[in-house]
Amino acid sequence: GVQTCALPIYLAELNRQVRGFLPVVLGLAVVAILARWLLWWPPGWWGCFGVVGLVLFLPGLLLHEFLHALCYPRSAPCELWLAPREGALLVVSTFPVSKARFLFLSLAPSVVLGMLPLVLWAAVPALQGDAFTFGVLSLFSCTGDWLNVKNTVQQVPAGAMVQ
Repeated sequence: GVQTCALPIYLAELNRQVRGFLPVVLGLAVVAILARWLLWWPPGWWGCFGVVGLVLFLPGLLLHEFLHALCYPRSAPCELWLAPREGALLVVSTFPVSKARFLFLSLAPSVVLGMLPLVLWAAVPALQGDAFTFGVLSLFSCTGDWLNVKNTVQQVPAGAMVQ
């Protein structure tokens, strides 16, 4: 089941740090637009916005967390937590994993739900803006994961376990 919680008071500081990744998301969106433009010249109306992508984004948040949980070992207990006041959804596990596995499980939603839709949208002219919209919104939802990756790379020694 889903557990509810209130996140710690330092959430404002976390939000400040996460905002530093927003230019990365915008940069990836621009790269996808340029790639599609270069691959499929002359440019036509491809639409960067799709209502279906927007609608699918909300259930995609559950899929985002499921991907995190799926990357843990099968024996690892994982819980889905919801912090409604802060608008946060997260998977929590105290199961120890290697630094490499933690980095992998942290980045899995970025690759599967963010980068893959953008690459497909850029490479397949028949795809409308739904893939682009879903991919960009998913990348925005991954910025907290990127902060975890940054902190893990900087603070966890090689060969150490993350718990």
